[in-house]
Amino acid sequence: MVALVVGMQSVVDPQAEMLPAVWAFQAEHGLYTNLVTLTRFALEDWRAWLIFVFAGAPTLSALVVSFVGGGRGGLGELLRRFHPVGPCGERASAVRAYVVLLVAHVLGVALYLGWASRSGADGWQDQVLTSLGGSLPAAVFWLLAGVFLDEGGTLEELGWRGYAQGLLLDRWRSPLGATLLLGFLWWLWHFPREIPNILGSDDLSRWAFFQGVFLVLCLALSIVISYFWFKTGGSVWPALLIHGGTNVWSKALGAPLYETVGDLRTWVVVGCAVAVLALTRARLGAPADAAEP
Repeated sequence: MVALVVGMQSVVDPQAEMLPAVWAFQAEHGLYTNLVTLTRFALEDWRAWLIFVFAGAPTLSALVVSFVGGGRGGLGELLRRFHPVGPCGERASAVRAYVVLLVAHVLGVALYLGWASRSGADGWQDQVLTSLGGSLPAAVFWLLAGVFLDEGGTLEELGWRGYAQGLLLDRWRSPLGATLLLGFLWWLWHFPREIPNILGSDDLSRWAFFQGVFLVLCLALSIVISYFWFKTGGSVWPALLIHGGTNVWSKALGAPLYETVGDLRTWVVVGCAVAVLALTRARLGAPADAAEP
C-alpha cells in the first residue's frame, strides 16, 4: 500500500509545478483552494487535472489494493467505511462524536474570526468574505459545504484512515504507535511538493522549521482523527470532516490573516491532541482489549 502511494506521489508531482499557477489564479479571482476552484483552473489548463490524480493517490491506491487483494468483497469492505457508523461502532457513540465535531467546527470558525477582529488586521473582512463567495449566505455555505469540497479530506482520507489506519492497528497493536506512524507517512507523502521550495530556497533552515511545524500538525491531526475514528467504530467520515474542516480554517480564513494571526490552526489542533492524550491516557479511545501504547 505504502509503496503504491509513494509511486503515485512520485517526485514528478504535477502539484509541485502547477500549484504556483493555481495560487496565482486564485489570488487573481479572490478564491481559496478546493475542488471547485481547482476544477475551474483545470478547465483553463488541462495539466491541472493531474493534481486530482496525485492528490487522490492514497484513495486510489487503497481501491486498487483492496480489489486486487480481495476482489469485489475487499472493495466493498473498504467502501463500507463510508458508513457513518463503522463496523465496530455504536450508533449513540457515533452521534455524540458527530455533534462534537460540528460544534468544534463552528467554534473554530468563531475563534478565527474573533482573533482576527482583535488583531486589527486591515481589510481582513473583505478578504475573507471574497474568498468565501462575496456575500454572507455564500460564506455560510462555504464554511459548511467547504468541509466536503476540500481536496485534501475528500480525495485522501479513504486511503489514509479508511484503509491504512485499520491495517496499521492490526499489525502494530498499539493505537498511539500506529497513529503516529500513519501521521509520519502522511507528512512524508506531501514531500514531493516541497522540492521546488528546496531547490529555490536561500534559507533551508527556515524551510526546515516550517516542515517541522507541518510534521507536528500531521501527528496532532492523526491523534485527534484516531480518537473520533474509534468513537465511530472505524468510519472514515470523522477523518474527512476533521481534515476538510481544519483546511477550511487554514485556507479560507487563515490565509488572508496569516501575517497578523499566524498559524492558529496548528496551535488549536495540537491543543486538541494533548487533550485527547490526557483524556484517554494515550489510548485514543481504543477498545479495552487493544494493546497498550
